[in-house]
Amino acid sequence: MLIGVSLTVAVLFYQVIRPLFLPLFLGAVFALLAMPLQRDLIRRGRMPAWLASLIITVVVVLVVVIPTTAGFFLIKDQAQRAIDQVEQAALDPVARERLLELVGNRLPIDAETLEEQVVRLLRDGEALLFQRAMKALGSATAFVIGSLLFLISGFFFLKDGEALLKAWEELTPLDPEQDRQIRWRFAEVCRGVVLAILLAAMVQSIGLGLIIAILDLIFGIGIGPWIFLLMLLTAIAAMIPFVGPPVVWIPLAGYLLYEGKYAPAIILSVLGAVVIGNLDYLVRMMVLKGTTQMHPLMGLISILGGVQLLGVVGIFVGPIVAAVFVSLLRILRQQLVAFERPPKMVG
Repeated sequence: MLIGVSLTVAVLFYQVIRPLFLPLFLGAVFALLAMPLQRDLIRRGRMPAWLASLIITVVVVLVVVIPTTAGFFLIKDQAQRAIDQVEQAALDPVARERLLELVGNRLPIDAETLEEQVVRLLRDGEALLFQRAMKALGSATAFVIGSLLFLISGFFFLKDGEALLKAWEELTPLDPEQDRQIRWRFAEVCRGVVLAILLAAMVQSIGLGLIIAILDLIFGIGIGPWIFLLMLLTAIAAMIPFVGPPVVWIPLAGYLLYEGKYAPAIILSVLGAVVIGNLDYLVRMMVLKGTTQMHPLMGLISILGGVQLLGVVGIFVGPIVAAVFVSLLRILRQQLVAFERPPKMVG
């Protein structure tokens, strides 16, 4: 009876916090990652836990939240401008004539049909490329509220972390050593996922910057001075689920195509889709393998499956669930081995 009531209340509680689960979960991950730094500040600076937690939170605001928020609004503005440019290109007679001159003589299709197909593809491409991106970015109000909740929850999780851990150890049915082993794996995977996101964003940003620099050197596309800004936007976009570098290089390729620079536009599109698009998964798999000793295939499946099931938060939850599952199997195996081992004879 008590177990049934507890499960019912737990389900109801999850339904209550589900709309706020992502910022709360990220706040818990932030507190878990920052706890060693907090302990070091308390020990060396001889300050109370709340002050050390406040200092760390303020630093995160200045170094992470403010730049990310600025990048959020910048990417959203650029995405909307790209939509407008696509619509203008679909209606611009000059752009149509350029494409007809490029393709019309090479395909067995009349000019009117080709024109209709071009307009349809442009408009379908607009919906395909930016609708999901704008949905993932969400409204400005939701983003601001989520950021505030992340900071507030992270501060309190960090400030009261020791008390929360002691309370958890009193409530959990697991053996203390087993519980510490699972929590250690949880922390290890969280660090690995965060490191994988940062390194993947950095590698994709550098990769796209090199591609643009080479294209500018060979074809003189005239966007060399903007390389570092594009790299910064790529790094920010790469850390936003369902957005990624395509929100940067696809509008750029469309701009080159509109300007009549067809060769660099095609090369950028192919390299962006094949190389930059696969760098994300490659880097994440390798980082998870190196930091959490998780097989690359399991890392990839846990990330893709988590995103498919839970959305954005699945990027964190997927690998964590996989790691905790493996840890539980190891604990179960240890228990079975200890159970099957014959007792020592006393005498």
